[in-house]
Amino acid sequence: MWVAVMMWCVTYPLVVFYAVRLKTVFANETGLRIRGYVNEIEIPFSDIASVRHNWFFKNDTLFLSARSAFGHKILFIARRRVVTERGSISTLDMLRNLIA
Repeated sequence: MWVAVMMWCVTYPLVVFYAVRLKTVFANETGLRIRGYVNEIEIPFSDIASVRHNWFFKNDTLFLSARSAFGHKILFIARRRVVTERGSISTLDMLRNLIA
């Protein structure tokens, strides 16, 4: 019983820390609209340096060239694929194309 309580006390703050850092990201014609729990900002595609996938935590990171209200790195969990007029495409590939 004590082992379970100790594991919960260690794990819970880590999960909360990870969850609070995640943001909601929407793409539109001019850039990305990023929503946190309180703030919502829009970042043009020209301010995005790169996007990278983290296979261990199954999240994605936007690296910005200019500091925003959320910092230089923005964590989010992307959909695997998006359906467009030209067919199905990976979300990260779509973001990389919009950034380029």
